[in-house]
Amino acid sequence: MKAELQTMQDVSQKVTRMVIDTTERRATLWTEQTLPLADGSKNFNEMIWDLDFSEDGTRVSQVLEYVDTYKATQVLQQMLAKLGDSY
Repeated sequence: MKAELQTMQDVSQKVTRMVIDTTERRATLWTEQTLPLADGSKNFNEMIWDLDFSEDGTRVSQVLEYVDTYKATQVLQQMLAKLGDSY
């Protein structure tokens, strides 16, 4: 885990769209994430966050995160390769 955190130190995320339904106590956020990779390149990925809130609306009760698995796999492969190089 330590190598992963070192690799992901400069992650930036931008919310590009947000929809809030106060009646259903739900919110959906579209985000763009930029992640510098171990080889010096940058990975760009779009993600969707689907949030459900508690009855009183003060806490998040459930989070669903939708990620482009192809791009996420590329990042993970680079992290694991860097981890392998450090041993």
